[in-house]
Formats: sequence, structure tokens, C-alpha cells
Amino acid sequence: MSQTTKTLAALVASVAIVASSTTLAAAAPNYRTLPELPSSTLRATTQGTGQAATSIADAIIKNGTDPVAPKGVNDWNCTPNPKKPNSVILIHGMFMTANTAWAGLGPVLKDQGYCVYAVNLPKDPKGLMSKAANVVGLDFGGLSDIDAASVFTAAFVNEVMKTTGAKKVNLVGYSEGGTISNLIAHTYGPSFINKIVTMAGINVGINPLGVQNNKALWTKPDTPAPLGKMLNKLSVAAGQMMSGSSISERLTKPDTVPGITYTNISSKHDEFVLMSTHNPNFQKAVPGATVTNITLQDGCSKDRSDHLTVPFNKRVWALTINALAGSQVQQVPCLVAIPLLRSVDAK
Repeated sequence: MSQTTKTLAALVASVAIVASSTTLAAAAPNYRTLPELPSSTLRATTQGTGQAATSIADAIIKNGTDPVAPKGVNDWNCTPNPKKPNSVILIHGMFMTANTAWAGLGPVLKDQGYCVYAVNLPKDPKGLMSKAANVVGLDFGGLSDIDAASVFTAAFVNEVMKTTGAKKVNLVGYSEGGTISNLIAHTYGPSFINKIVTMAGINVGINPLGVQNNKALWTKPDTPAPLGKMLNKLSVAAGQMMSGSSISERLTKPDTVPGITYTNISSKHDEFVLMSTHNPNFQKAVPGATVTNITLQDGCSKDRSDHLTVPFNKRVWALTINALAGSQVQQVPCLVAIPLLRSVDAK
């Protein structure tokens, strides 16, 4: 067994232990204390620095699924800029790694003056998606139990705050990273969260083609009929992001938490938006919360970003930077965006 494999195995074991002792309840005034894990366990999920990339595919070609961090990301000696005191924590999606999702935006945020960190989510070695990727030498994260992944990510947040001295952080979540960002807010409260920015986030659950309305395919939360059972075999996380799962129920009653500023960036060409009976990215504000829902195509019809294009889309980057700053500090470009690739400068 390689050292990397041993590290990942130890990580999954650590997360399982913490998750089993920390039962995550529905949103309530009694928020839980942020969990702690050994620094060595939390930091070992990224080792070394990856190469710059222009798309998810490019990042995989250059670095595979090696547990590298994007350039400038996970610098544990970083001192927060007094003008930007809140560190940024990037949370990738399902069937991803920190580098494959953030090789583009991570260095950009670092250049903006933020202390930037990216978590590598735990893996699901028994799932069919993981086994299929292993056949070609790839090993993605974000496929395991989302409750356990959120506990680990919350411990990672705690580690960042203790190391940098930051009183609050900004969470930026892509796809499943939106689910985890919201689960952390609902479970541990708003006291340490300044802003949550999601891109193509699964914030309120997916109901593809309305299948949950068909009892022959989908019965009740977490005890699904044929479709749900198939999803669970593919990946534990897949079924948990569906509308009606216990996690989805916790995140939608209500959608948001008072005291947090939310920005949700979505593409109408995202496969999950096209398939679902609602936009799984868009949220409603409760009193005390602020929510801005942005559709990429508003004012830019040539942006045809699909789900996999979004994290490397320069329009999304500018919107994210402005959301974190709380003002328009960067012009938002309107560029041609090609599904499965990235946004490109139109000449």
C-alpha cells in the first residue's frame, strides 16, 4: 500500500469516527461546536502543488487525481490581509479533487490577496464510480457519505481559523461543495461564516425529471426504490443530494441561516438545472440572511456553460471575486463558454 493510500485510508477512518460521534441534527438555535481533527490528518490530504490548468480535463491530464493543491493554495504560513481578513475555503464537487476543481480559480483568489485553502473530500472506495475510475488509475473524492464529509470539512475550517487567526471564513462551494457549505452552516451556525458563494451548487436537492414523484422509482427519503438503490451503489453522495433525502430535508427547512450572505451562481445549461423540476442552486433568504441568485446567461447569452465548465469560467470567477468583496471590484466579462471546456476570449 502506497503512502498516499495509507493517508487516505487513515483520513476516511478519522472522518468515520468523528461522524459517528457527532450526530448532525436539523438546523436549530443550538448549533454544534466546530469539530477538531489532528493537523497532520487535515493537512495530509494535499501534498505538493499542481500545474496551472484551463479546464477540469486539463487539470486531470496534467496531474491526474494526485492530492496536489492549486498554486498558492493551502499555504499554512499565509497571514490574512487586513483588508481581506476572512480566509477563503474552496470545497469541490462529487467525483473531483481540490486541484481538478480549483486549479483555475484558486491561484486567482490568491493573487487577489486572500489566504486560500482547498479541502480534498473523503473517498468512497466501495462505490462503483470509484471502482470504475480506479481502472484507469484515477481516484476521485466527494463520493462518500456527505454527513461525514461535512464533519471533516468543518474540522478543516477550524484548522484554517486556528492557523491564520481568522475570526471568520468565506466558503466557496462547487456542485456538492454547495451541499457541504450549507450543511456546515445549518449544523455549526453562522458565527464563523462571513459569506457562502456557490457555483452550480446542489443547495436544495435535485429532482431529475421529477422521478421522486414516481413511487415505483423512488419511495421515501433514504430508503429509495430501484433508482435510489442504483444511485447508492454508484456513490453514497449521489443519493444524498436528491430532493427528499434526509440531508436535503435539513437544508431546505429553511434554505438559509440568518447572519450569512449567500451568492449562488448558476447556468441554465447546467445538466442538473435542465433535468430538475427546480433550480437546485437557488435559495430563499430567511430574515437576517441575504441571498443573491445569479443566472450566468442574464446579459450574456453566448455563455453556454454546462456543469463541468462552471469552475473554470472567467465570468464565474469575476462574479465570485465581487461576491467575496461585497462590491464590483472586477469587471464581469461576457465570453463564449463551451460545454465541457471553459470560457474563451472571443476575438
